[in-house]
Amino acid sequence: RYVLKNVRTTFNTAEGVKNGTMKADRGKYNLRQQVLEGFGNVVITNTEGRKLTSPYVKYNQAMNEVSSDTTFTMVEPGRTLSGIGFKADPQLQHVNVLRSPRGQGSFTLPGQ
Repeated sequence: RYVLKNVRTTFNTAEGVKNGTMKADRGKYNLRQQVLEGFGNVVITNTEGRKLTSPYVKYNQAMNEVSSDTTFTMVEPGRTLSGIGFKADPQLQHVNVLRSPRGQGSFTLPGQ
């Protein structure tokens, strides 16, 4: 395990192209489990302008998933989404809100 300060992580596609970042005040990385936890002012941004903020985020590299069990806010051009707890891909394309979802802006419903 590694204990980190001023965490800066880059997310890449399978081809190695940068498509997002995660920053946090502090972090822990478990090398065996391939899990990075960010604490304090965690910010995930992608190349398309989406930005997610939360006090805590867990990145599971083996599952290619970011998640949290606490409050979060995601902002992108034209809309805002917030709630308590989420699971998403690191590029924030597919976000599943676990509790108390709230949003503003225009949304496309699946199958529409």
